[in-house]
Amino acid sequence: MRRLIVGALLLLLLTRAGTAQIAETRRDMVFRKIDGQELKLDLYLPEGEGPHPIALVIHGGGWFRGSRRSMNATLLVKLLARDGVAGASIDYRLAPKSPHPAQIEDCRYAMQWLLANATKFGLDKKKVMACGASSG
Repeated sequence: MRRLIVGALLLLLLTRAGTAQIAETRRDMVFRKIDGQELKLDLYLPEGEGPHPIALVIHGGGWFRGSRRSMNATLLVKLLARDGVAGASIDYRLAPKSPHPAQIEDCRYAMQWLLANATKFGLDKKKVMACGASSG
């Protein structure tokens, strides 16, 4: 039943009337170095003049699998761009190697990095959100 509901919601989002597209993608931007690893994000900037609202996109996987380039994260940033929202799909440390609350801390660091670099990328610091599937 849950898959049916999620599928219906995705179909609804795909048929929305937004027209903007992704104008620029900045990949592999390091937002945090911790425990010998670099945590990166991919920033998807929509067409049009900014500043654009910001969406922190957290990939699904129950905090223990997946990646910022998974299908659910990629689809979500494309849908957001249609409505003029910049999407940042992020890495986070995976459990069980990195126990809770490591993943939440990584999400917080990613948002802090986005806010600190908002002017550089034409992002609106006053319009921010976090979203995703499963973990997100």
